[in-house]
Order: sequence, then C-alpha cells, then structure tokens
Amino acid sequence: MKTGRELDILVAEKVMGWVVDGDIIENADLDEQGRCTFPSGDFLMNKETREPLPNYSTNIADAWKVLEKLIQLGAEINVGFYKQWDCSIDYPIGCNWLVQAETAPLAICLAALKALGVEV
Repeated sequence: MKTGRELDILVAEKVMGWVVDGDIIENADLDEQGRCTFPSGDFLMNKETREPLPNYSTNIADAWKVLEKLIQLGAEINVGFYKQWDCSIDYPIGCNWLVQAETAPLAICLAALKALGVEV
C-alpha cells in the first residue's frame, strides 16, 4: 500500500481506534465506505478530540503517535535505516513483525497494521 489518505484512514481506524460518525459535523457527506468527508476532501475529525485526521503515512511526527499507541499496548519497537527504513514491532509473547519501506512513516504504518492483523 502507498502513502496517502487511504492509508492514513486505515491507521486511524484500525490502530488508533478512531470511529467514523457521520453525525459529528454538520454539512458533511459520507463517501462510499461510509466515512465522513468535507468539500475540502479532508476526512472526519477524531470524535473525542476534534483533531483532524493526521498524515500518519507521510509525517514522522504523526507516525510517532502510532508508535506511542503500540507502546501503550505493550509493544517493543525498533525503527532504523540501512538502505531502506524498517520498523520492527515485538511483543513479549514472542510475536514479531518487520516491515521495510522507502520512508520511516510508511514503514511504521505498515508494521503497525501488520502487527494488528490488518492485511495491506
């Protein structure tokens, strides 16, 4: 999967626990998947914090929020670079997921989804 809003939405829903709610904001439309969209093309804000959808797959500061969420869930994480960016997510029960990608945010997002059993 490539970087972009589709991946950001998947991370928001599957990793960060955002829930899509079309009644949150007036004058919003739903896309074909039932997600709330706005005329600007941006997507639904977080219901609890009213925060706009972060750019998880392209912005390292936003991707770091994904790592912090996984750490809260008990993960051990290693992000590094050797010819390509990689993100390794380990859980003490013996599970390990490693993803390599062109950018650190992309590697983080894909590894997080993989660790949570989401096919990408």
